[in-house]
Amino acid sequence: MAMNYWESSHRQKWIAERRDVLNHGIHQDSKLKLELVESSLGMRRLSRKLCLPERCVYTAQVLFRRYWYCAKLPDALKKLNMVGPATLYLACKIEECMPHLSHHGRIFVAALTALEGRLIMTEKDLFDMEIKVLGVLQFNLVVFHGEIPLNRYLEDAKLQKLSDTARRVLSDSYLMNVWLYTDPHIIALACLVIAFGTGSPSNNQKAVFSKWLSELEVDQIQIWEAAADMTEEYRTVLERLPTPP
Repeated sequence: MAMNYWESSHRQKWIAERRDVLNHGIHQDSKLKLELVESSLGMRRLSRKLCLPERCVYTAQVLFRRYWYCAKLPDALKKLNMVGPATLYLACKIEECMPHLSHHGRIFVAALTALEGRLIMTEKDLFDMEIKVLGVLQFNLVVFHGEIPLNRYLEDAKLQKLSDTARRVLSDSYLMNVWLYTDPHIIALACLVIAFGTGSPSNNQKAVFSKWLSELEVDQIQIWEAAADMTEEYRTVLERLPTPP
């Protein structure tokens, strides 16, 4: 992975204009939005069954969103339930988090079948969909995450008490389209803003936090836009879902 985010394909290829994403079918179609979130949650269940690290599933979920943003929706929707497992399978290779490489496909299909109680895809289906995902993404697979900047901001703002809440919000953000148009460090700050707002802060605490935020060398408008967009996705999509097991 490129060490410099600003020169990486994540920044150069995969940060779209906010208005373009918000006007796209994956954001405008409420039924599709719900289906994509449900599919993403299915990826998390599969990752737990396979004992994969969180970083792997977060990478997969960003790739998943990129795929749906670039794919031709009518064609892609025909195999909606195969895209999630294929992006998770690809993320395992990117993050190098599964042993026994030659048996990956078999392990994946077996775990998916056991989880769903029926055959969702064959090993050949998995390999074919992986190639399709790679083609749509044009092999630009670098993903930077929000955990490192979030930890740094929590420490700098002396808000470690909000750590659990902020990390839950960050985890939820990977289910959202915000990763298609917002830099990871801005998403981390938006998560901190949301977490701070849930804690019923006093007026003095609000003033201190606002001062700290304003002194950062970042675009303040982007932070508040990202926080507003994420809050809206909570209201319109995530809050309508049952609590994940």
